Amino acid sequence: TPVNECDIYIGWMEEIGRFELSKSQLCNSVCVSCECLFYKFQVSNLDIDTIPETNQTLEFIAYGTTNGTISPNTPRIVLCALCRKALRAGKISSRCVLNGLFVDPVPDEILALNIYESMLIQKAKSFATVIRLNTVSGKQPHHSLVKAVKGHFVYLPLPLMRNIQTLPDIDTDENELYILLNGVPTKNKTIWQHLVNVNNIQDALQALKRINPLYSDVNVGVAGNINVNDITPSSDIPAIIERIDGTQAQENIYQHFTIHPLHAGHPSGDSIDLYQMKTVTSRPMSHRNHQTDLLCFPHLLPSGKFGKFHVREVYLSEAEYRKSRLLSKHPRFRRDQQYLFHLLYDSDLKALSSSVGHCLKTTSGLQRVSVFDLLQRLSTNDTEVEYNLSNILASIRGTKEYWQRCQGEVSTMMREFGPPTWFVTFSCAEYSWDELLQFLLWANRSVEI
Repeated sequence: TPVNECDIYIGWMEEIGRFELSKSQLCNSVCVSCECLFYKFQVSNLDIDTIPETNQTLEFIAYGTTNGTISPNTPRIVLCALCRKALRAGKISSRCVLNGLFVDPVPDEILALNIYESMLIQKAKSFATVIRLNTVSGKQPHHSLVKAVKGHFVYLPLPLMRNIQTLPDIDTDENELYILLNGVPTKNKTIWQHLVNVNNIQDALQALKRINPLYSDVNVGVAGNINVNDITPSSDIPAIIERIDGTQAQENIYQHFTIHPLHAGHPSGDSIDLYQMKTVTSRPMSHRNHQTDLLCFPHLLPSGKFGKFHVREVYLSEAEYRKSRLLSKHPRFRRDQQYLFHLLYDSDLKALSSSVGHCLKTTSGLQRVSVFDLLQRLSTNDTEVEYNLSNILASIRGTKEYWQRCQGEVSTMMREFGPPTWFVTFSCAEYSWDELLQFLLWANRSVEI
């Protein structure tokens, strides 16, 4: 039977209208309490006079008045459903910024750092193998392909003190001191080279020493110089950079590599020392370390507080913490690729932990079993335990067990309803959606609200 397009529009007129309305409304409404982005239909106005006066609500109103989100001239504020319900009960919600979710301003000294300079001020670094996923047709440009993490996500401590010792001393008569830093060679024998301003590194460390208690052990002089002689390395981890001496030595080392400079040009006048970045050989940190995100991302959490394990007055689940950071009106968190992969890895670990716990609760005889007994049953090829443990990865998207579960669901539908006769694929046409492009440029701008 031929399909009449007019009949489809008439029969589904109300649904098509709702879709067109939702298409025009993007996630650009900001909640005053949690400072997250929401759709317009997800927020509502609330009169400040209707909020009960408690210690938490008075502190919230004082905070909003200080930062300008609450004004005496506008007695109504915009709130999401969760924050609205909590404030009407005289409390703050778990996602409220007063619940240890402040977004501190980043000092200008840290904002001025490039990618290599930022690495030299970190006390730890997150590493992951990122690959590009090819499309079916193969017509998309390489830079537009979706990224994915392959393998484990590791956190390696960096020898901050030894890196400082390796850098050249700053002459007080000199305005700026630059070095050329070569990155670790890639598999394609490519070396990315960047110009590093040593003064910027020391200014950033001085700023972190003022506001971040994790950097209180960095000895920064009054004039901004780091007292190298007073520094005692806190570990045996070797420095990740080393100086390359001599032009002939440089030519012998890099004769089989292709060097791509990431800077516009050298400062005129003086010769610049060349440094080589080495592979980090330190022992990985545990993901259970409560300071992992604070050590790896000082440019996102410059005060060394308000991370995942921050002590909060109202309980906040790990999923809600990730959501509050990604949906924050401050785009710094979702603009940082490493932080995105860090949150993805954290989410996968949580899903894996929940799956293991569910497996142990539902498998007969494993409710109160010890780790030793569980390993004993696995060593004896206990089929029931092996079958249940093989399904713990089904909740993690992209794994073999996940797609096997999807295949099972499709097979069940075919047995119940019969084989499908035609397929419909819906696409939002994101490459041709002008409103979405404008929203992404606004939501991920370089200058924060």
